Amino acid sequence: MENKMELRFIVVDRGAATELVAQRAMQSVEFNDGKSLALLLQGLNPTLSPSKKFSKIKTKDGLFFLAHGDDKSDVLVIDLVEAPVFSKRSDSETLFLFQKILRFSIKRWERMAFNFTEKLLANSTKGLLFPFSHSAQVPFRLTFELAPDKRRREKRAKGEELLLYKCGTDEGKGAAEEASTTIFRKAIDAIPEAHQLAKNSATQVAELNSCSAALAVTRLAQSGKNMSVGEATYDEWEPLLTTAQKDFILRN
Repeated sequence: MENKMELRFIVVDRGAATELVAQRAMQSVEFNDGKSLALLLQGLNPTLSPSKKFSKIKTKDGLFFLAHGDDKSDVLVIDLVEAPVFSKRSDSETLFLFQKILRFSIKRWERMAFNFTEKLLANSTKGLLFPFSHSAQVPFRLTFELAPDKRRREKRAKGEELLLYKCGTDEGKGAAEEASTTIFRKAIDAIPEAHQLAKNSATQVAELNSCSAALAVTRLAQSGKNMSVGEATYDEWEPLLTTAQKDFILRN
């Protein structure tokens, strides 16, 4: 594992966000991929299993999660300078917060109803997320700008851009608060380069999958019926096991 890198921003497009919240192994650090994702968000460089659906790209200042072949331009930018949301967090808290942020973003893009821990500030373009719903009197909050750098981006943006720009217990200035766009602009300007790197990554994954398919042993279908759980091989079960479960199975 490489030395820790100080990330200044994280960019997630809509397609990648959808995949990240849908994959079971990305929901808990008890899975290898969930643990690796948490470390990645903290600026480390663990081995994360390649995905057919999205690429993870690291540049000098940021981390990108970009869907393969996705023509949607809806993106979330997490400003880690103004909102160091993963700083001094455990791996479990880091993954939990990231998944909460992604779910908030997806709900906004799809215009789904928010729950009691999520809300829009009236007469503003601000959104609030209270990830730790059990916290008491002064709750920790994440603040989103739902139309960042509006004057500059309204003619350039091809999709809906969201910015997470603040975290903590400070209520700030509410609807009148101005979100800093310095890091946001850097992140947006770096997206074309990241997309090119993602295309290269997608090509490599496709070649790897093609090679694996050629070497794979195909099991014959049994009378056209769907395979039951009891008939699954270890290789088919293995991706569904947590690290602790694998340790137990492999124990002498």
